[in-house]
Amino acid sequence: MAPQKCYFLDALPVELRLSIYEHLVVTPSPLRGPSARHPDEKYNLDLSILRVNRQVHQESRSMFFGKNTFYITPPLDTTTGTASEPAPQQPAFDPPLQPSQIPLLRHLTVDLLYYPSTPLITEPGPNGTGWKPISAGATAYIDALTTLFTSCNSALQTLRLTSTVRESFCAKKCLVSFFMCDRSRPFCVSLAGLDGVKTIPISFEFPDCYYRAEVERDAFTKRSILLLACQVMFCQSQVRITALLRQFEEDGGVGKIGEGGKADLGPFVGSSWPGKGEGVGAGEAMMGFQ
Repeated sequence: MAPQKCYFLDALPVELRLSIYEHLVVTPSPLRGPSARHPDEKYNLDLSILRVNRQVHQESRSMFFGKNTFYITPPLDTTTGTASEPAPQQPAFDPPLQPSQIPLLRHLTVDLLYYPSTPLITEPGPNGTGWKPISAGATAYIDALTTLFTSCNSALQTLRLTSTVRESFCAKKCLVSFFMCDRSRPFCVSLAGLDGVKTIPISFEFPDCYYRAEVERDAFTKRSILLLACQVMFCQSQVRITALLRQFEEDGGVGKIGEGGKADLGPFVGSSWPGKGEGVGAGEAMMGFQ
């Protein structure tokens, strides 16, 4: 028996088919995984097109992974909002992409902030000084991102690095993953090897303020992301204290920070970003958070 013809494939030119796929499987919003997505957040995608037949699946699959921006976060414990500790067979990040899907990715937003759900464990650095956090979860997350970037390689076209800090937070816990980034040469090299990415926007997003900049893809091999994060955290705390004092003086009480709009930390952080081995070390920088 001769195979039945598919009118959709036989009658429509590939340009029209791709236009239809884009309408069904592409959204302007970054695609977050289940644990990072707001319960009411909907993408209005119709992925049933992927199940029509093999050819339609291949064509629409490439469109889905190549046109959408995927928002990578640590797997979150939905009851606490903190990163869940690694467990056997658990995906290292959310959404849980398969190895065969990663080379198809063209656009990524990655949240570097891994906020441990357990009490922070630290040990002294070299010669008994400094600050060295211990977190199997943060280490596994940064290792997974290294593998992700290496697998994407030159096919990746855009990459945005962000750190979304919640309302109530411990500064030391927020810095754990940046310590791991700073100490992982494979992570820094994997970013530098993304030949299809010209520059990388990097941001720290707080409820009341933000810091945003754009760096070369090899910036992490030359500069310390940990020291930048320390600078941003310190400036955020100073801006917050100043705003509280101003509100207390003007209103006779304390209002909610950020009511007048989020503050830009750029002028406070400045343009100087210490290179690795320059300026204060992590231990000295952390003294501001004792």
